[in-house]
Amino acid sequence: TDDKIRLLYVMAVEARESGQEHIPVHIFPARLAPGVPEKLSVGNLKRHLAFWKGLQPVYEHFETKRIPPVVLITASGAYEKN
Repeated sequence: TDDKIRLLYVMAVEARESGQEHIPVHIFPARLAPGVPEKLSVGNLKRHLAFWKGLQPVYEHFETKRIPPVVLITASGAYEKN
C-alpha cells in the first residue's frame, strides 16, 4: 500500500510540474461491499456504522460507473450522494 501511495504522490508531483493545477484524488478507506459496514462497526466501533453506511452509496456509484459522484456534506457531517 505504501508503494502505491508513493506512486500516486510522484504522479501528482509530475502532473503539477507539467502545469496541471487541479488533481482530484478519490480514495475509499475500504471496499464497501454489502455487509462490510457492519463488519467495520463491531465492538467500540459501532458508533461509526452510520458513517460507513452513508459512504456505501458513494462507493457503489463509483464501483458501478467508474466516475465519482457529486457528494455533498450535510449540516450534520454526513455524506450525501447528489
